[in-house]
Amino acid sequence: IQPTDLVVIFESFNDINFVYATPNDIFSNRNGHFHHNDFIGKPYGCKIRSRNNDGLGFLYLLRPTPELWARSLPHRTQIVHELDAAMIVHHLNVSPNMIVCESGTGSGAMSHVFLRSLAPMGKLHTYEFNKVRVEKARDEFVGHGLGHLVEVHHRDVCGKKALLKLNGQSVAHAIFLDLPEPWLAVPHAAHTIKPNGRICSYSPCMEQTQRTCTALRQHGFHSIQTVEARLKEYFETASLEKERHVNGGEVVGPKKEKEDTEPKQPKKRRKKGLSDGSSGNKILCARPFAQMRGHTAFLTFA
Repeated sequence: IQPTDLVVIFESFNDINFVYATPNDIFSNRNGHFHHNDFIGKPYGCKIRSRNNDGLGFLYLLRPTPELWARSLPHRTQIVHELDAAMIVHHLNVSPNMIVCESGTGSGAMSHVFLRSLAPMGKLHTYEFNKVRVEKARDEFVGHGLGHLVEVHHRDVCGKKALLKLNGQSVAHAIFLDLPEPWLAVPHAAHTIKPNGRICSYSPCMEQTQRTCTALRQHGFHSIQTVEARLKEYFETASLEKERHVNGGEVVGPKKEKEDTEPKQPKKRRKKGLSDGSSGNKILCARPFAQMRGHTAFLTFA
């Protein structure tokens, strides 16, 4: 980690922050005070202890990824979460050196996902009608070393201008629309996208999706598909092995005691692992979290 580098601060599963490593600065949270001087020169992934509280507080320094950045960034608008982002990149077939158009920029979470996929020689053209968000996003891209891969445009793509044309030619390999009224931008997208290019619209409401599908059909798009994705997270726990395998791969339960030949041991004399059918070996078990994120948006591809 070098001065001015972006560092993601992992405090707990639901508490992730970020800092730019700055000499003599201090990051404070409920676990204590952490000096940036202790960050500089350390490898990503290391554990740092607080200088107060007898060093009982700690945190982890993580290398930034689009997923971690999305969980720690300052929200200027609602963001596209990791599962929806993965679905979008997959269905748009985003690959290195492609040209992608995005509207609107918002908080820049989806922009970082595109930039990772189209590097090292691709180009992202992202559009935002709010000037403050345009300046914020442009500063973040430059600060993250991504300025050469992205151009941030201050424009309302639902107006009369096309998204992007160079010398009158359509240049975009893929287009992503995250707008309140995406059907108004579909005519411009049709003149911007290359033949056989892919387009995606991100809309939380079914009524928005229906109007967008109608506009896509009217402007020559085909193979229209709408999907919804839900993220179900699991956590791992270690437990004693309770099952045993016999010939043929059949799984049976704990071995039962023979009542005729072996009298049952008194309960107080039973030893764990002998009479309860456990082998003593620990295995990892995955269980889903009791709660999961509900509906985020409908993704329409064409």
